Amino acid sequence: MTQVPIPDDHHVVRHCKPSTCPNGRPLISAFMLREHRPDETCLSVNWLEHPSAGSIKVIRETFQAKGFDLRANGRFATLHVHRIRDRARRARLTVCIVHTPERDDPSHADICGPHETPTDRQIVAGLLHACVIADFPARTQ
Repeated sequence: MTQVPIPDDHHVVRHCKPSTCPNGRPLISAFMLREHRPDETCLSVNWLEHPSAGSIKVIRETFQAKGFDLRANGRFATLHVHRIRDRARRARLTVCIVHTPERDDPSHADICGPHETPTDRQIVAGLLHACVIADFPARTQ
């Protein structure tokens, strides 16, 4: 399937597990590729403006339908696509933000950037962390 770039004026949402939000806000670690998964080259996100999504509520429901155990102390972080690309360009990094739908998650997308070394992964995670414009509880009471 062709990967379609997400428009600059749109947003992506990252699920941040509770261990990456100890004080109620996502840390840089919420945007790191998993070290125990060397085959992982992109960060999984959801395209907020995709017709199947449209709101944090719908993304929550999608995660729950996929079997995720969403906890109240986890967060959904929202990032503006143009801000990510602009910061990456200024840092002279190549970062792609593309729609990668899954059968059970049609708004799924990926953020792909340099990942060859731990330093690469840390730089990209820091860049993404700096682009968070809002965050919401992963689960409502």
